[in-house]
Amino acid sequence: MVIYRTPKMLEAEWRLQCAELAGREAPTEGPKFNLMTPRSACPSCNAPITALQNIPVVSWLWLRGKCAACSARISARYPLVELFTGVAFGVVAWKFGYGWTAAAALVFTAFLIALTGIDIDTQLLPDNLTLSLLWLGLFASLYQPVWADGAAPVDPRASIIGALAGYLSLWTVYHLFRLITGKEGMGYGDFKLFAAFGAWFGWQMLLPIIILASAVGAIVGIAMLAKQGKERSTPIAFGPFLAVAGWLALAGGARCEPLPGTVRAGTVTQASRDRQHSGGRRVLRIGLTGGIASGKSTVANLFAELGIPLIDTDHLAREVVAPGTTLLAAIAAHFGTSILLADGALDRAALRTRVFAAPDERRWLEALTHPAIRALMEVRCEAAGGPYQIVAIPLLTETGRDQRIDRVLVVDCDPAVQLTRLQARDGSTPSEARRILAAQSTREQRLAIADDVIVNDADIGQLRDQVEVLHRRYLELAAQLAGQRTAGSSTIAP
Repeated sequence: MVIYRTPKMLEAEWRLQCAELAGREAPTEGPKFNLMTPRSACPSCNAPITALQNIPVVSWLWLRGKCAACSARISARYPLVELFTGVAFGVVAWKFGYGWTAAAALVFTAFLIALTGIDIDTQLLPDNLTLSLLWLGLFASLYQPVWADGAAPVDPRASIIGALAGYLSLWTVYHLFRLITGKEGMGYGDFKLFAAFGAWFGWQMLLPIIILASAVGAIVGIAMLAKQGKERSTPIAFGPFLAVAGWLALAGGARCEPLPGTVRAGTVTQASRDRQHSGGRRVLRIGLTGGIASGKSTVANLFAELGIPLIDTDHLAREVVAPGTTLLAAIAAHFGTSILLADGALDRAALRTRVFAAPDERRWLEALTHPAIRALMEVRCEAAGGPYQIVAIPLLTETGRDQRIDRVLVVDCDPAVQLTRLQARDGSTPSEARRILAAQSTREQRLAIADDVIVNDADIGQLRDQVEVLHRRYLELAAQLAGQRTAGSSTIAP
């Protein structure tokens, strides 16, 4: 619809403008024509296309590629564009999940599909699409969404510089080419589309995008000219190749090096720029995790004693299944009332025994409770403030690093010590304790995602010393996040 109607709408607008400039009477207006009106119709017999005949891909297959009224052939281009759009949207949904960042990526993808189709048909990249995409990229940078843990889009400064660099780079190439050859090598629409990519991805991604677009364009262009027997001077639309390269940058989530003076990737991730907290301050979030009985709660309490806000997702997990909640009702309906205590509260020990013995049941429980826990965690973090925050997430390794967490602190201890503590704490038998440990991620997996490590094999005094060292480090990183200084990563051990 957009690919077909937008050029028609532009032509009508241009005819009107030409008549005004020439002092002629404006062309007689025909029936209203825009993206909404009139209804879609067969181009051969003008028969209206019903809703059932307009289902993407399915209707074309059902009609066997022919009009239901006159049996005229319907181009295979329609289902191909629809199918490609569905696949592209599916990739975006798979990569970004649910949220406004996914919605922004879908809008970005839709713009590129429309621009590609229009440029192939007309060798035009309409301003109302390229400039809208440019402004949307600048607007998105104000909220600094996280597409792939430290990847583009970037902060407003990089976005603005990217837009300028994108436009001026191709503008300069265009004029140099025309000066040398006397020919126009590309259109102004290409400048604006490239500027839009700069706004979305920052200046850092412009070179990879233009190299990829040029390489693909050269290969495909030469193949097309050879197949069609045309001269090398035959113009080929460059917009589609730019669009493909830009979308691959989005889907690939290529990591960008930040501008000088901004937070370096790997020290404080872009997740920290995605949030505005109390008073407009950006608050560093530390994800605290570790194996069961490793001493996470003790470490969390030591940070709390230093005045650092503590958000414990284990406590939040209890809140979301409190008596009277819909989640508790769903759990009781699934597992039976045997997992409830006499007062109607959840018998966590009984439930733990059930789910650790059955991996499918554990996955069902996690799928039910984790979204609610994450939502409540976000609310508590937004309200907590502080120079930085400790977010205790016992299953951070198992569930995957949350983009809202800037650094991961792992509390580590020898597995034998862990086993002994677990039996003493919960009264578990050795076999039960080993089964619980086996259901969790391994020590190596936890250490693999760690930015910082505290080793909890000794006494509380050494543990406190490690916490105080990291506390000073996190204050430095929080200051860095506020643009005051630069700092690196650390691993703390006795």
